[in-house]
Amino acid sequence: FSYGCYLYISTGLGCGPRDGLMVILTKKSKYPLWKVKTSIEFIVLILGYFLGGTIGFGTIISSLAVGPLIQYFFKLNNKDIKKIEHRSLATEINFLKKRILK
Repeated sequence: FSYGCYLYISTGLGCGPRDGLMVILTKKSKYPLWKVKTSIEFIVLILGYFLGGTIGFGTIISSLAVGPLIQYFFKLNNKDIKKIEHRSLATEINFLKKRILK
């Protein structure tokens, strides 16, 4: 799961809501990716519990391990999440128009 998150975040083609928040907070703060992601996952875990969800051993392990593993994969592949520029759909459409209409 963490490697899959690394793959789609590192392409710069956009993120889901939680991963987008992680990217923004990592870029804007002094905190490393793993701390930001783990905090987000833990907050979501607690909110889910108070909304009536169940928490199991796997859920806790996943919440604690995803952040450090995503950061590990970024380091393993010599990428810095703070340097990745995420593009919007409008940017991609303009890029494709320029390429096709050359």
